Amino acid sequence: MKVILNKAPMIEECPLNIEYSVEDILEYPDHFIVLGVAINTSASGQNLIEGLPNMKKMNPIIYTRAEKQPTYWSIGEK
Repeated sequence: MKVILNKAPMIEECPLNIEYSVEDILEYPDHFIVLGVAINTSASGQNLIEGLPNMKKMNPIIYTRAEKQPTYWSIGEK
């Protein structure tokens, strides 16, 4: 697989940015699922420990409609 970096703009205030290459889009009656491959990441130094993302410092959230309504969740302990 040939990976082409698009040099997409990254959000400076975002603790972690991930650039994806879209591989497929699955269409359903009420939503789409976009399948992709992560091809580039960037994170600010303050959110890294030994060059790896520190999830506790970043405090990421997840958006889901699993409960049949838009809901944001925080990630719990390991």
